[in-house]
Amino acid sequence: MPSPHSSSASQSALPVRQPPGLRVVNWDPLAVRFCKEAGEGGRLALRLGGKCGTASGQPLDLTVDVMRILEDQVQSFGPAEARMGDTVWVRAANAVDLVLNSVRRKLPRW
Repeated sequence: MPSPHSSSASQSALPVRQPPGLRVVNWDPLAVRFCKEAGEGGRLALRLGGKCGTASGQPLDLTVDVMRILEDQVQSFGPAEARMGDTVWVRAANAVDLVLNSVRRKLPRW
């Protein structure tokens, strides 16, 4: 079973009209690389998800602006930390903010 943040299912479910600032975290190292090549302030056509077989879902094609690039990031959960790797913040044309990271992390099942 794919992790929710490693498939395009979460992106394909994005509403057409959403609250400003909606953020979705997605593991997509290739998209992160393309965004880093474009640089902060760059605009590019980006294909998200669907790269790891059918379990990854259908890809989602978006035009995005690269808002911020951070390298070797970690996310804190109380005293624990999880590596996220290189991380980029992009804004899609429909004003949805996405955070893409290069290190895959499975979310725990509660």
